[in-house]
Amino acid sequence: LSHGPRLSLHPQQVVVHPWKGRHNVYALFLVPNGYQPDEFVTIALANGQTYCGHTVVLDHPQAIDRSVPPDHYVVQGMLRTRTTIGLLSEGRKVELERPENWTLAMQKNWW
Repeated sequence: LSHGPRLSLHPQQVVVHPWKGRHNVYALFLVPNGYQPDEFVTIALANGQTYCGHTVVLDHPQAIDRSVPPDHYVVQGMLRTRTTIGLLSEGRKVELERPENWTLAMQKNWW
């Protein structure tokens, strides 16, 4: 069900620390109020491979970053640790850390 035009954005921050345990490979997106993010984030690497991770809306984004504008909210897109370890073993850490490789699609709410 489409509610409006689809847009996409890149994250403000990317964290790649899988050695700290689960949920430590993620990107933080500032989503404008009135937009609904997709359930998945995509990570596109130079060799044409694309990976997906799931997203969650952060209830208390100020715990991560105090510079969240009042008309936005924070969505965290996470990549599985197991997938990340495989990519790191291939020497792809720099690609994972590039914000332009992470994309979150969203659409405007019409209600």
